[in-house]
Amino acid sequence: MTVVAFSTAVSRHGSFSALYLESADNNTVRDSYLENLSGHGARLEAGANGNAIIRSTLAAGNTADRYGLFVSASSSNTILGATVYGSTAALVSASTGTVIGGSRLTASGAGASGLGLGGGSVN
Repeated sequence: MTVVAFSTAVSRHGSFSALYLESADNNTVRDSYLENLSGHGARLEAGANGNAIIRSTLAAGNTADRYGLFVSASSSNTILGATVYGSTAALVSASTGTVIGGSRLTASGAGASGLGLGGGSVN
């Protein structure tokens, strides 16, 4: 278990994310700023389970398919008190038990959603 607090992570490459968790369980990011205007702000996938992002800003650009938060094939992740920006602010796909509470989700893309739920998700 890792705790990241009061930190800034910025990536400028479209293939990467400011925060990337894969098969990483029970980590906490709080009071932090995560930005990738060319990619995703935070990406939790392929068995990233039981993680928490609290009172943080997750920012992505407004290019199509860029998410402030992208959760895929993961379970029991919690996002609380976050500010999330992206073409679609947050996308949860093929995941179970994702909780997003007390957060502001702002879509910047034309015709995009604040929150998208993809196939196979039970949340």
